[in-house]
Amino acid sequence: LIARQMDTMDYETAEKLARAMKAWVETRGTALDPEMRARVDLAFADIAFGRRSFPLARAYYEKIALAREYEGTRAAMQAEIQIAEVERLTRQYEQATNRLEKLAHRKERFLQTEALHHLALVKYDQEEYGEAQKLLEQVFALDPNHAEGRILEGNVLLKLKKLEQATLVKLGTTAS
Repeated sequence: LIARQMDTMDYETAEKLARAMKAWVETRGTALDPEMRARVDLAFADIAFGRRSFPLARAYYEKIALAREYEGTRAAMQAEIQIAEVERLTRQYEQATNRLEKLAHRKERFLQTEALHHLALVKYDQEEYGEAQKLLEQVFALDPNHAEGRILEGNVLLKLKKLEQATLVKLGTTAS
């Protein structure tokens, strides 16, 4: 429900739902698994991100990424990717690149795939379309159906004036 409200840009309702969920989680204490608790915290970060309150979003994401209790969770990995996304959107390309390159070398396949995809986004923003295309090839080696990567691939091909190839991009689905 929270994600649905954010998709419609109803951040006020999303925040109310997140607060209610946080209160419920706090009544359960450590009875809930770390992934569930981290997802609730991630909702607050995503709401701030959606509102384009990047300093607040970054602070939330960093708190999640650094929390020992969330270590190894998918939510903590997503938070690490989102820190780089904040850096990208605020044009801190060098910081984003350094962070994403480190994440791409970690052992978790999800993290590798998302880090490479976000590196391709950085290169796209910097108009380094050939580099973005090379990074996308690595993304597709890990996940041939990475939907967001396929969309970016189409945009990269358009920028490279490979118009026919751009129309043949295979869109897939992603579990993220």
